[in-house]
Amino acid sequence: MSIQSTTKHWRVKWSGDNSLPATERLLLSRGLVSVHDRDLFFVENPLYQLGDLLGNPLELPDAEQAAFEILKAINNNEDIWIYGDYDVDGVTASAILGRGLKQLGVTPKFYIPHRIDEGFGLNKDAIATIAEKGCKTLVTVDCGASNVEEVEYAKSLGLRVIITDHHTTTSEIDFPVPVVNPIRQTGNYPYREHTGAGVAYSFLRAIVYKSPIRKRIKVHPLIQLAALGTIGDVAPLTGENRLLVKAGLQSMRTVPLVGLRALFQRSGIISSFVNEADLAFKIVPRLNSAGRMSHAKVALKLLLTDDALDAFKISMHLEKLNALRKATTDSMLVEAREMIESGTALNGNIITVAKDGWSPALLGIIAAQLVREYGKPVIVASISGDKARASVRSITGKDIMIPLNNCSSLMLEFGGHSHAAGFTCKVSDLQDVHHHLDAEIPNISAIEDLPEVDIEVSPQDINEDLSNLLCRMAPFGQGNPEPRFGISDVQMHNIQLVGSEFSHLKFEIEGASGRRIEVLGFGAGSYYREAIRANTASMIVAPLLDRCGSYRLLRFKLIHLFLA
Repeated sequence: MSIQSTTKHWRVKWSGDNSLPATERLLLSRGLVSVHDRDLFFVENPLYQLGDLLGNPLELPDAEQAAFEILKAINNNEDIWIYGDYDVDGVTASAILGRGLKQLGVTPKFYIPHRIDEGFGLNKDAIATIAEKGCKTLVTVDCGASNVEEVEYAKSLGLRVIITDHHTTTSEIDFPVPVVNPIRQTGNYPYREHTGAGVAYSFLRAIVYKSPIRKRIKVHPLIQLAALGTIGDVAPLTGENRLLVKAGLQSMRTVPLVGLRALFQRSGIISSFVNEADLAFKIVPRLNSAGRMSHAKVALKLLLTDDALDAFKISMHLEKLNALRKATTDSMLVEAREMIESGTALNGNIITVAKDGWSPALLGIIAAQLVREYGKPVIVASISGDKARASVRSITGKDIMIPLNNCSSLMLEFGGHSHAAGFTCKVSDLQDVHHHLDAEIPNISAIEDLPEVDIEVSPQDINEDLSNLLCRMAPFGQGNPEPRFGISDVQMHNIQLVGSEFSHLKFEIEGASGRRIEVLGFGAGSYYREAIRANTASMIVAPLLDRCGSYRLLRFKLIHLFLA
C-alpha cells in the first residue's frame, strides 16, 4: 500500500448516476447489467447443479475422439500414463484425471517432470522411459500444446497420445493426435478460460458422457481439485471458472479431500470456513514447494491418497519443504540486497543480480520482491556453468518484453509477458543483455497508471446491504478482483499501531448510522505520526475477510491513504 500527503487522485471505473445505491453502482461497475448476467453470477449452491450449468464437454475440440480413445484403452486393458506439470495446476489436473479414471475401472500411472532438470512440457527422454515401462496410451494434462516433435516421437514408439492443455500457441498447430484445448478455434465450447485442471475435469466429463456404462462418478473430490488448480493458476474467476471455484469451496467446507484436510490442519485453516484467500496464500504455496524444492510428485501423492495417516506424513514433509523454500528465499534476498547496496550488482534503469547456485525455481519470487523494494525492473539470474537462467520482473507501465524482443539474438531462449518474463543466455552475454535493457527502458512509453476504484462511497453507503453484496460476489480473484472503494475526506478515529512488531496501522471510520468501521493498513505503521497529525484523510480501501471467512462483519484493508 502507499500513503501520500497530497490531494486524492484516483480513477473511477464506473462514473454513471451517483444517486443510485452503492450496491447497484458496484454491480454496474462489474458489467453485471442484465437480470440474466446477475442470475448466472450469483448462482447459489452450484455444487449440486454443475451438470446443468457447465457446457457440453463433447463440444471441446477433439473431446469426442479423445474420449473414444481413452475408452478403447480401458476396454483393451492398456497401460495408461498421465503426463502432468510440476505446478499446482498441473498436479491437480493429474489428480483429477487419475481419480476419475480409477472410478472408471483403470489405475493409471503418472509422470511429472522435474522442474529444474526437465522443465515444462513433454521431453523425449521421459517419453522413452514411459514407453519402456509398458505405456500404451499417454495423456497429457496442462501441457503438450506445442510439443509436436515430442508427440511424433511418442507415436513412433507405438504410443497412443492424447493432449489436454489450456496454453496458447503462436498458431493453430496441425497435430496428428486429439488435442483437447478450449483455446483452439475448432470447437464450440462456450468457455475458453479454463486452467489445466478445468480442462481435465471437462475431459473426464466427456469420457463419462461417451461411456456405454454411463457410470456415475464421485465428483465432489474432483471439483475440489478443479477449484484448487484454478486458484493456483491465477485464472480469471469468471464464467465456468467462478462456478468451479464456488462449487469446490462448497465441497471443501463439507467433506474436504483427506490430503486437503491434512494441509488445512497444518495451515491453521478451519475447513468449514475455507475461502479462496486460504487456498491462494496458504495451500498453493505449500503444494508448489514440492516442485520448487524437491519434486512435484510429493504434492501429487498427497492429492491422490485417501489414507489419513499417509496424508499426515506427506503434509508434514510439505511443511518442511515450504519452510525450506521460505528460508532459501530469505537467504537469496539478503544476498541480492547486499549486491545492490555494495555496488557489485549491475544497476541503472534496471537492476541485474546473478549468482552461481541460486535456485532457478525461486528467481521470480526474488525479482518480484526486489521490484517492490527498489521501484525499477529487475533481472535475477542463476549461473550454472557457462549459462545464466534468469527471471525478469518489471514495474507498472513498462512492458519488459519490448526490449527483450529487441535483444533476442543474445538469448538461447526467452518468453513471458509485459511484466514477467524469463530467459536463458550465455554468462558472457548477461552483461550485454543488461546494458541493452538499461538503454531501452527509458524509451518505453510509460502508461499513466492512477489507482482505480470501482466506485466512490460515502459513509452512509457503508452498510449491511453492501456487506451482504460482497458476500455474494465472492470468491474474488483474477477477473473478479476484490472491489476497491474511494472514500473522500473522512475522519480517522482511534488511530493505533498493531501487530507483534507494531508494524501495522489501524483506525476506524464512520459508516452508516454512525457505526464505526475498522480499517487496517498492513505494513503502514511507520506512518502513524502523520496519520495522527492529519486526522482527516481520503482513502482507497478494499473489503477484508472476517475470521469466519466472509464479509458479513464489514472491515476494510487500506490500499492508498491521501492525508489532508
